[in-house]
Parts: sequence; C-alpha cells; structure tokens
Amino acid sequence: MSHLHKSESCPGQAELRKFALGNLPGTEIETIAGHIESCAVCETALADFDDADDALITNLKQTQRDIDPGAAYARRLADGPVRIGKFELLSELGEGSFGYVFRARDTELDRDVAVKVGRTGILASEEEIHAFLREARAAAQLNHPRIVSIHDSGQTDDGVCYLVSELIVGDTLQAHSDLAPRELAELVAELAEALDYAHSQNVIHRDIKPSNILIDRDGHPHLTDFGLAKRLLADRSITTEGKVQGTPAYMSPEQAGGDTGAIDPRSDIYSLGVVLYELLTGERPFHGGQRLVMLQVLEDEPRPPRSLDENVPRDLETICLKAMDKTPGRRYESADALASDLRRFLAGDAITARPVSRAERFWRWCRKYPLAASVMLAVVVGSAVGFTHLAHLSTWFVQETALDSARMEADMLWRINLYYSEEVVGRLDWEQIEVTHEYAQMKNAIPLPATFTIDSGDRISADVAGMQVRLYSDYPYREDGGPKSDFERAALDFLQKRAAGGEALLEYHEFPNEPLVQYARGQLMQESCVKCHNQDERSPKRDWEIGDVAGVLAITRPLERDIERTRSGLRGTFALVAATAIVLVMLSLILLPRSR
Repeated sequence: MSHLHKSESCPGQAELRKFALGNLPGTEIETIAGHIESCAVCETALADFDDADDALITNLKQTQRDIDPGAAYARRLADGPVRIGKFELLSELGEGSFGYVFRARDTELDRDVAVKVGRTGILASEEEIHAFLREARAAAQLNHPRIVSIHDSGQTDDGVCYLVSELIVGDTLQAHSDLAPRELAELVAELAEALDYAHSQNVIHRDIKPSNILIDRDGHPHLTDFGLAKRLLADRSITTEGKVQGTPAYMSPEQAGGDTGAIDPRSDIYSLGVVLYELLTGERPFHGGQRLVMLQVLEDEPRPPRSLDENVPRDLETICLKAMDKTPGRRYESADALASDLRRFLAGDAITARPVSRAERFWRWCRKYPLAASVMLAVVVGSAVGFTHLAHLSTWFVQETALDSARMEADMLWRINLYYSEEVVGRLDWEQIEVTHEYAQMKNAIPLPATFTIDSGDRISADVAGMQVRLYSDYPYREDGGPKSDFERAALDFLQKRAAGGEALLEYHEFPNEPLVQYARGQLMQESCVKCHNQDERSPKRDWEIGDVAGVLAITRPLERDIERTRSGLRGTFALVAATAIVLVMLSLILLPRSR
C-alpha cells in the first residue's frame, strides 16, 4: 500500500473496523460500502481487517473469558456448589449470549431453577446493567406455557447481574434438526402462539434463534433468553438508536439496518421465519462473515427452500417466505396469523399466504439492482422502438414504392394513348380504315384511343396476378365501362371537378386479408378524340371539348408480394437487433449485479 494514499473523504481506521465488525447504523454501512467500491486504499485496509478478524475475535473472547464472572463460577464448581444470592449453583448447563447458564437450587423455595450469570465487568456499563434489569422485569411479567418464566433477577455486591428462570429439562432446538415437516410446522406454530402472547404484552424478543428455543422431554418448545427484549410502550430499550442488536443470521432487515424505531412484532416474525427456513432446509438463508450476512439480510432474497430440498411441502415454503419478506408490511400482520396459517397447513386446509409471483420477483430484482434494471429497460425500450420504426418504415416503403410504380405505369399508358391518338389515329385515312371500339369484329378497322387503352389495361391485368388497370367513364361505350367501386366513383367525381389536366387522386387501402394500393389519373380529351366522339352517332355525349376529363385511368396493385420481399430483407436486420438486445440484457443481468 506504500504507493496508495488516502483522500480526505476516506473513513478513519476506527470507522473501517466498526464496518468490518458490522457495528454501524445501516445508513453509515451503505455509505462506507459505496465508498469502498471505488477506493482501492480502503478496500485493501478492509481486507487487512478481515485477515486479522479471526485472531482479534479469538483474543477478545479469551480476554472476556478470563474476566467473565460466569466463567469464574464455572471454574469454582469443581470444588462443589457455589452460592449466589439465595441460590446454590450445582452444575453448568451451557453458555448463551447473555452469559453462563447454571442449574441451581432455590434454597428458600426448595426447587430447581436455571440461573444465568451475566457478562459484566469492563464489558458492561452501568447504564446497560440498569437497562437490562428493567427489561428483565418486563419479561418477568410474561406468563405463557411456551415461554420460559423468569422468577427473579438480581445483582451481587461486586456488580454481577443474574437472572433466575424456570428450569426446562431438555435440549435447544439445535439438537432437533431431524424433524419431519409436519412436526416442524407444529413446533413453529406453538412458538408463534407464544410470540403472539408476548407481543400482546408489548414485549418484542428481538433475538429469536435455535439456541434460544428449548425443547422439553415431551417435545414442546419453550422460548427463552429475553435478554434483548424491547417493551413497545417503554420510553427506551436496552439498545441505543442505530446500534445493531441480535444475531446477524436471524436478524430482520430493520434490525440489520440499525433502525430501532422500525422494530416491531413483525421483526420477530421474520426471525421465526428464518428458524423455520433452517429447520426445513438444514441451512441458514444467508452465509458468510458478520458483515456479509448483514448486507445479505438487507439486500438479498433467500433462495426458496424447495430449491435446496424438493421434499419441502410447497405450502410450508410459501409460509416461510412470507414470514421472511424484506418488507415488514408484506409479512404476516401478527404472530397469531402465522400460527393460524401453520394450523391450516396441518389440517390440510388452504393457507392464506400466496407465493410471490414472477412479476413481483422481477420488481424486487429491479429495486435491488436499479442500474441493471435501467440498462435492461433502455435496451428493451430501444429495441421495441427500433422494431416498431423498422416495421413502420417497411410499410411506408412498400406503399410509396407501389404508388411510384403505379404513377409510372399510368404515365406510360397515358403517353402511349397520346402517341396512338396523334400519330396513328390522327394520320389515318378514315375513308379506308374504320376507327371504332368494335374493331375486333371488323376488317380494316383499328380501335379508338380509349378502346386501345382499355384493351391494353385488360391485357396487363390478365398478365399480372391481382393487378387491375381500368379506364372508365360516365359516358362509356361498353356496358361495363362505368365506375364499379366507391374508389372509382370518388376518383371520377374528384377529377371531373378539377379538369385542369394531369391531376391525380391517390388513395391507399388495406383490407384485412388483402393489402393493396390504388391510383387514379384523369384521361383528358385530345383533338383527335373530340372529333371522333362528337361525330359518332353512337357516342353518349357529342359536345366534348379539348381538355375535358373523358374518363379515369385507375390502377390497383396488390401488395402481398412487395410486403413479403421487404420483410424478407428486414429479417436479417431484425435478427441482428434482437441478438444485440439479448446480449446487452444478459450482460446487464449478469455483470451489473455482480459489480455491486
């Protein structure tokens, strides 16, 4: 680290050590964690603390054991019973978070009890001692068959605190890990009912874990060790604001975050859910050192129990995960509600809890990884917009191409008609060659210009599947020469009102199963046409003038083949965009969450 230097924004050594041990408020943990991600100096220093933690904690424990009064009492038991107050300590039962637990004899009431000797001395302040005694008196008010009763509490002349409680002959829950699912459900239901009673007395346990649950010889659980209990109606608890209290692996997120104001009965429900999870799977939901476990409690979702053991009943998994929901408002509203759902499971009835939906899991993932979610959303929205734009562009391209093609075809037919009218019909000796629309039935006859265009359109329509070219008028020579559709009538009316020469009506129609484009252009009377039509006795109108709209040339083109060719060309583009979007989404799902 000689070449690395701390900046003014770096936390001090004391703060880093507290962070390493998880002894900071949740807000400060998140702030320092964010700083460490971008600071190589602090990251290296934190790694040094991690390497030293094991030795440090070992030394602390050894030092504590040497000065611990409970340990001193345990050593003195080798010479016989030890007196503390009116109680005779007979044998050591174990060691808990509060201190050593002894089997003892109440010399006045002549009964066996359990005596817990607290860890005092230099590791406990007077304020903590008095606060503990206040909370111990609160727990002593609890009277429930599944809560270990507290008979008495006191303090020796040399400042050693002790609690006297009911003696439960049996083991902790840690020794009962081979129970069947139904037995587990019954056991946790009893614990939930005990918790509901404690909560009704305005007492929160805050340290529910297997070592604080005793199983008697009849297999019934008993909740013990209210050393961290909190009275909801008390002015203060044994913990100060922002200080993390409890066992990390069983803490609720609000406990892990140090938000003591948010701790309520639902915090105990979460911890009991963790106990159920461990009983069902044989594993705790989160693993690692204290700091890592606390961060996981704050941020990570537990793996579903059935992913660890497929024999776990699905309803029990649902109950367990609901009790362990990160958000207190989505947990069971009370311990009694949890117990009732477990009773429903045991009775074979439908439970009230519902599994978390995929949509809810996805939403939780988005809230957990906002950067990854933002990237994924940007990719998905960008791809969707790109696909939509390409699809719209392809439709527009097909329509415009078809319209341009129809314009050119109409212009070509008009020019051919003009050439035929002026250069062929206009130069003929009409006494030798008949010009008539009935030319097919006569010798030495050719078609009129309009007939020539009509027949040319018929041939084009016959040669191109789906295409139709029609020249029609309000004054047709043939029976089928008038408008046949709404479009043809609209085009004829439009062009007759605007007989300025060369005007056209454009209209695009897309029917459900037949996309097509229609184009219409006015056919104007030429000099040769006027002469012919006005002199022909069979003409329905004989007052034509040059420039009048004699009819409309309408071209209808189907678009299926054009659309298919365009889509075929765009499939490669779509595939490339989709592949790119998928790769970016996968990267956001894999890399960005890990980067935290």
